[in-house]
Amino acid sequence: MRIFRLTPEQARAVNEQLARAALFLRQIIQGFVVMARQAAEALQPLSRIREQLALRA
Repeated sequence: MRIFRLTPEQARAVNEQLARAALFLRQIIQGFVVMARQAAEALQPLSRIREQLALRA
């Protein structure tokens, strides 16, 4: 493993890229959270039907 010394400009550039990458990942995760909520809402009626069928059996 090599260790490199960065100039202040390079360090700022790396920091900016890391910040962009973190934002991108946050957006992806937020998208998954939204999809999971939507899926849970869509499955609620099916869950109720299943419970009603189980009570009848």
